[in-house]
Amino acid sequence: MNKAKRFLSFALCLSLMTACITSLSVTTASANEAEYALSRTQDRSYNFRDDYELNGNYADDLIRVARAQIGLTTDEAGYTEDWCANFANDCARLTGMPDNIIPYNYDLRASCRYMYYEMIENCGAVVIDDIRNLQSGDLVFYYCPESDFWLHVAIVESSDYYLEGNITVGDNEEVIRSDLGYNFGCYMHDPKKDNTDNGHVKRIYVRPNYPDRPYMLYSDTFPDNYPVPTRDLFVDSPITCAGYEVSWVQAVLYQLGYMDIVTGSYYQMTASAVSNFQKDHGLSATGVVNSATTKALEEAWIKVRDPSYENFKTNKTHYKYNDDITVTIDCISTIASQLQIYNLTGDLLKTADNTSNYTFNASELGEGSYALYYSLTSPFTTIKTNPIIITIQGPEPQKGTLKVSAGSDFSPTAFSWNETEYTTSYNITVLNADGSEYSTYTGITDVTEHSVLLPEGSYKAFLTSKNKYSKTKSDEINFTVGNGNPKNIGDTFYAKVTLNGESVFNYNNTPSIGTGYGKSLSWYVKANSDNSYSLINCKNGLALTAGVNGNTTFEKQSDEMNQHWYFTSYGDGYIITSAAQTGKVLKADDGTLVLANSSRCADETLIFDTVSAVHSYTLAEVTAPSATKKGFARYVCNVCGEEMTIEIPEDTTLPATPDTPDAPTTKEMLIGDANHDGQITAKDSLIIQRGVIGLLHISPLDKIINDTNLDGSFSSADSLSLLRKTLDLPVDCYAGQTIKVTYQ
Repeated sequence: MNKAKRFLSFALCLSLMTACITSLSVTTASANEAEYALSRTQDRSYNFRDDYELNGNYADDLIRVARAQIGLTTDEAGYTEDWCANFANDCARLTGMPDNIIPYNYDLRASCRYMYYEMIENCGAVVIDDIRNLQSGDLVFYYCPESDFWLHVAIVESSDYYLEGNITVGDNEEVIRSDLGYNFGCYMHDPKKDNTDNGHVKRIYVRPNYPDRPYMLYSDTFPDNYPVPTRDLFVDSPITCAGYEVSWVQAVLYQLGYMDIVTGSYYQMTASAVSNFQKDHGLSATGVVNSATTKALEEAWIKVRDPSYENFKTNKTHYKYNDDITVTIDCISTIASQLQIYNLTGDLLKTADNTSNYTFNASELGEGSYALYYSLTSPFTTIKTNPIIITIQGPEPQKGTLKVSAGSDFSPTAFSWNETEYTTSYNITVLNADGSEYSTYTGITDVTEHSVLLPEGSYKAFLTSKNKYSKTKSDEINFTVGNGNPKNIGDTFYAKVTLNGESVFNYNNTPSIGTGYGKSLSWYVKANSDNSYSLINCKNGLALTAGVNGNTTFEKQSDEMNQHWYFTSYGDGYIITSAAQTGKVLKADDGTLVLANSSRCADETLIFDTVSAVHSYTLAEVTAPSATKKGFARYVCNVCGEEMTIEIPEDTTLPATPDTPDAPTTKEMLIGDANHDGQITAKDSLIIQRGVIGLLHISPLDKIINDTNLDGSFSSADSLSLLRKTLDLPVDCYAGQTIKVTYQ
């Protein structure tokens, strides 16, 4: 080839090379221009969600802010161009960190390229070459060397997860939490050939110059600062076996003494420690942390972390006031302990530090119920034991001194004593001379004296001071009750009787206490020759009789001793003693009049009111008058049996010469049967009233028969008495009683 041709050939080659270089230059410039076109700064932090809390640690807070935005879309955020870098910068802005850590306050911050170089050149950030040293708050940039194009930036949450914005999900671009980062392809070339999977797109990890965190995140030796593994960990894949979960395993092994360091990376040192742990805990020594190994590590860590205890107990659970309380406990994995005593309302009353065997007196707490706990502290945490509930009774009552003023069988014996401390009630026990119990008077409160009526004889007595927990007995006192004289209360009389404020009356012929009416309330007190009295009810005319087993009855009057009663003055009334049953007095028992030993004289004192000498009569026999002859009505006193006769004038309404029967005849009639129809109704009451006011003629005999209240007078009272009886109202009315009327 001649010189001219060689020159032409060289020029052509040079031209082609220049064209190629120019073409390459244009391609690179076009890529940078395209990247620049997407780099306009857009602050949209004001559209971000605010459901997060900051703790002042910039790296941690960056994660908190970014995590709260997961699912945030382009439209919601308000970005108009690609916004992965804007997202990272806006998250940094919301943490309040200075803008010289992550540079969120400069032009072109939306460009991944410019963000990267700004952080490296002006903010003190460093590139992390070993991904096993990643920590939360680092940034990861995606870079395509083939085209010198910066594709993307994301926030590192952990070695396993990234938080990144502007990722296509369906029809939207939004913030996601990706597993090991989103797979990027370089859209400046063929994404199938240039992507993160085949390594043509590189991940470059950058650590911002955080001032408040160490370089190594995973070196903390306290396991509770890391998550428990949820996947298998093993040495074959260093990328997947680096991070928080590995640090948890290493921290547990560190606390158990299997490792001397926590690195966050799973290499042979960790596998060997895991294998040794597995051997010691009966697991297959594979060096792989599977679910069974994780569970065993958790259980072993709890034993080391949490203090425990055995034999937590007290010497008993119920104490007297001056007993010693001893509390014991065996502590495990405990560097400090404290006994705590609370009342049951939750107030802390007493503590004792670092005592495994502690004794104190129950009086230091006093009467009540208490909960005892131990607070146990290990190097890592503090727990509280289950409670022991104890009860402390109040102090024993003080011993009392009893005094006795002996009476007679007809005058009360008085007991008195000093008021004793810690006492809520008193008992007085009276013993017979042979030591057998005569009676005990219980539940005495608010007073320091008590009187009872005792039969003649020798006795012993002692006082018992009581509270709800215990009792204290006084010394015994010997005394003798003499022979006295019953009270002579005068001549025979009628009276109404009350016992402890309630009436004593005849109820269905039973001696009762309560509310009666009419003659059932009246009693005939009949004097006997032996200074005793008989008590006869004015309604039924029967005598109060001392029965067996402490009961009383009504019986026909006799001179038997079981119907004789002695009177003893007490207060405003009398204690009434049976002449047949020595020492037994009348008293109330659930509405019935009974006989028993004297207990509280004030509650067994009978009061006699409305004393009078009035008889209580019953119509016994009637002889009818005729036109020329008087009749008569014979009455008998229900109490004393005395008879009274009232004349009935001749009945002038009868014919002067009536048909006289051959012999006197007798006819039964009913008191109150005014119309003689054989029954008692309200009609009879009306007839009586009409007769009283003169609208009807009432014969002398009918006036006697229709005296329904037997007061000896025919009046409106008889009509009212009969009407009340027909209405079943309380009243003294003898209507319906059968009488015999003799016709001459």
